[in-house]
Amino acid sequence: MNRLIRALKKYGFREVAVKLPGFIGSRIKRFILYPSVLTRFGITRSRWQKFQIEHELDFWNNIEKSRFYESGNDHKDLLIKSFNTHKNKFTDLKLDFLDGTVADVGCGPQGGILSFVKAKYKLGVDPLAEEYSKKYALSSDIVIVSSMGENIPLLSNIIDACFCINALDHTMRPYLVLKEIYRILKPGGYFAFSVDVNGTKGHPIKIYEKDLDAFLMKGRFKILEKKCSTEKSVWGEYANVPLYVFQGFKKEIINE
Repeated sequence: MNRLIRALKKYGFREVAVKLPGFIGSRIKRFILYPSVLTRFGITRSRWQKFQIEHELDFWNNIEKSRFYESGNDHKDLLIKSFNTHKNKFTDLKLDFLDGTVADVGCGPQGGILSFVKAKYKLGVDPLAEEYSKKYALSSDIVIVSSMGENIPLLSNIIDACFCINALDHTMRPYLVLKEIYRILKPGGYFAFSVDVNGTKGHPIKIYEKDLDAFLMKGRFKILEKKCSTEKSVWGEYANVPLYVFQGFKKEIINE
């Protein structure tokens, strides 16, 4: 309804009335082809693998189609552009952990945001790590573990800072991934997180703001920043895909 009201204000009744049947048809088609509304808390492994192969691997293997790509770019240029885009989503994103161990869950190729973090140890976690290594070089100071975020092979309370940027809607069990991140963080550990909510084409899971709030805003973290709006969403305001952004420090005791 809010989207309809915005469209009426911007385009007027006549233009909206002309476009409405096509819009409704596209929504029905999208629901049939990508029924992410039914995958709120989890999906099957076969569905997850299908999306990873047909969308995620295809994207990185054909990066020239990316919005970050310009003629003459190499992989390093694209990594820098991607990092700056994600960094600007946050207010004062923390990147300095000189004596600490930092993890990036869902880091993608080249270690993701770890390439720009200062830390003693840098650990990337991604289930497609072996596939990425066939095309993308990795910095010598980053260790990548090929693992699902739902079962991170690390001891509890050992990570000083963890990032999960634009990755949760690529998982099988998104809230299990958040529990794993919380588990591996030390008390006082820093967590930076962002994800598009309301579902996007090519992503297997649909994320809702209220579900994220139920986990992140209920006493587990000392909250530094939380916002959810279309202001910095790459999908644009009228796509109705808000961006959820969160920063906080893990509390030792959960206040339910």
